[in-house]
Amino acid sequence: MPPPSEPAQDLPLPLARTTTGWTASAEIDTRHDWNVQLAPENNHWRIRGRLQKDTQASRLASAVGDG
Repeated sequence: MPPPSEPAQDLPLPLARTTTGWTASAEIDTRHDWNVQLAPENNHWRIRGRLQKDTQASRLASAVGDG
């Protein structure tokens, strides 16, 4: 996955468990896609995905082997 074009716009969001999965409350600009990365504070592992514009959910997958 390419690096973000504007790192200053990175949004660290804490997640909360719900009955349907995990969620983070935030107001983000949905007029464009976002790269999504989920990792613990120690960055011991990570999973990545993409939030498509005008959507509210993302499918995440292992970041192993992607450089």
